[in-house]
This record gives sequence, structure tokens and C-alpha cells, in this order.
Amino acid sequence: MLVHADPTHSYQHKQAIMEKRLSIFAILVCCFANAFAQQQEHCATKRLSTGSIPAFTPKPNISERAVVAIPVVVHIVWNSSEENISEEQIQSQIEVLNQDYNAENEQISSVPAIFKPAIADVDFQFCLASKDPNGNPTNGITRTQTSNNIGIGGTAAIHHTSQGGHDAWPPEKYLNIWVAKFAGEIGGVASFPGEGPADEQGVEVNYKQFGTIGTAATPPYHLGRTCTHEIGHYFNLEHFWGPNINS
Repeated sequence: MLVHADPTHSYQHKQAIMEKRLSIFAILVCCFANAFAQQQEHCATKRLSTGSIPAFTPKPNISERAVVAIPVVVHIVWNSSEENISEEQIQSQIEVLNQDYNAENEQISSVPAIFKPAIADVDFQFCLASKDPNGNPTNGITRTQTSNNIGIGGTAAIHHTSQGGHDAWPPEKYLNIWVAKFAGEIGGVASFPGEGPADEQGVEVNYKQFGTIGTAATPPYHLGRTCTHEIGHYFNLEHFWGPNINS
């Protein structure tokens, strides 16, 4: 079943309560970090700044538990027909995101015992956007054919229609995810909050690792964890071994 969200009613609420949930959210991602690392090719995400990372201060007593809907727009930038993945494959990734960020995935039993008390449902609901920036109905998916047959993923061009990619939708209202071919062995890359150009904020994922079916059905990259991992960076989470170290 396809799930969609109206960005005008939800994204601002997400920003308002994000700080309350980041500490729990960080613990959740760390709990699954080993599983993610086993399922993902090289992550190209690095901070642009080299300053120290503020320590998280646990906030266990969180009273606000409303579900936060995050409108997602998936930009498919394709050259060959294989790269133009199906709507069903896109939806399979949305389902994985909701499972992972709400402690519902099948691998939760493999979390080391020392971390099990910290497992949390952070009440994020990822939904394909139901309205575009102009208020028109949408399925939350754009499709752009590019002349780049080497791999536009991981390049600035993917974010710009004039360069063969697709312009971002306003990042203050949408989570932008670009899906495309990458050159080399890159699985994905993301921007940290406030770093880089505003019109390039979001997440990029290799089309072979996005979702759980279609082009992503071949192990070991068939669990949709690359996108989960990169969105963690987008929400300001480092690799658990520290910043600016190749994975």
C-alpha cells in the first residue's frame, strides 16, 4: 500500500521535536550499526567541517510522543531503463525506513544485549509526499532521464535539472532522496544538516541498493539498509567510530 503525506502539516512539527528525540534516535542507529555495515557498500558521507562533535545528552523522560510524518520525494535519475526503478521498489524502501526507525525490523533480535534496553520507537513515519511544492497532487516520485551513463550519483549534477539531474524540492518541507547509478563502489551519500548548498540537501542512494526488490533484490544489499544509514547522517548522526574516517 502506498503511503503519502502532505508536507504543509507535518515537517515543521518534526523540526520542533527533533532535539527531544535525537538522543534516543542516535542510540537506535548505533544498535543497528553493525548490521548496517555488513549490508552496505562504501558510504561516501563526510562532514565538511572538522570541528568536534557535540556529545549527546540522554533525555529519557520524553513526554511528547506524537507520530511525526516526514514527506519524502524520491528523484529517480536514470540513463538505462534498468535504473528507472518501479514504484513498488520505491515503496519497499519506504517500508524498510518505517521498520528501522520504529524498531520493527526482523534483525532487532541480533542487537547486543548491552544495548537492548536502549531500543526505542522514535515515532517517525516516512511517507511519499502527496503534494508537490506548488500544491499539486503527486505520488512523491520524479523521473528524469540523464545522458550521464557513467554514474551521476555522488556528483553535484544529480541535484540540478540543468546538469542532467533533478532540482531538489524545498528541503525545509521535504526529505529529498535521489536514486541513480554511482560510479565505482559507492552505496550512498548524504548531507549533514546545514552543510553544503541548500539546494543539494538530502540523500543519494545507488539504484542497486534502494529497496528490497527489483534491482536491489540481490544479496547482500537487499535489505534497504543503505538508505536507512544515509538518512542517519542527514539527521546529524556520525558513523559510530567517529567522523571523517572512511567506511
